[in-house]
Amino acid sequence: MFAFLRRAVTALLDALLPSPITLALAETPWQPDTVHAYCPRCGSSAGFGAVKADGCSRCVGQRFPWARVTRLGAWEEPLQAFVGAMKYRQHWAWAPWFGTHLAEALRLDAPAAPVVVCVPMHWRRRLERGYNQADLMAEALAKTRQWPLAHPLKRARHDPKQMSLSRNQRLLHARGAFALRKNAARQIGGRHVILVDDVLTTGATLRQCARLLRRAGAASVHVAVVAAADRRK
Repeated sequence: MFAFLRRAVTALLDALLPSPITLALAETPWQPDTVHAYCPRCGSSAGFGAVKADGCSRCVGQRFPWARVTRLGAWEEPLQAFVGAMKYRQHWAWAPWFGTHLAEALRLDAPAAPVVVCVPMHWRRRLERGYNQADLMAEALAKTRQWPLAHPLKRARHDPKQMSLSRNQRLLHARGAFALRKNAARQIGGRHVILVDDVLTTGATLRQCARLLRRAGAASVHVAVVAAADRRK
């Protein structure tokens, strides 16, 4: 209830005052990356001509459960501040704004319209925050491109916030953290899936979700994130 009231008050203030997005972009102008600024296999930053058919120097020879990554930028300022405001300061309006920009950035080879899916949030975390930013992003992306939205995944347990975990802890906590809903195969079986989240860091969360989606019969998985951290070589 309190989270809902906070969100309602924030929406009212946004209607009366300049939005946090307008103020943030006025202070720190920012533009999304072009497709040549990063590796489409792992999402890491890459110079022009540095990405080959089998990836960049950070991911060549590695296998991923997704076919492609689309990002808006690197995991650095000002995106770190924008995402932080979205997740921890109740500036939830960033989520549909990011979702709309991801819809514009996506380039697909799929023959049919894909299904948009978000990384789920545990109900306790959602109650605390009042919203799942990945869900709001996915809704905006799906609406912009007029693609169907599905929720075949669920959060199986309530874990500590990812920012408090080391790389190895994130990899361990991702195991078994997600599960398929009973009707998952009916929602996405044989369909191409756009998997939406805010940040790709270690990739542990998105790997687990993508594997589950493939297990449920997804023809392919395409990851769409606001920001991606450069992978360790």
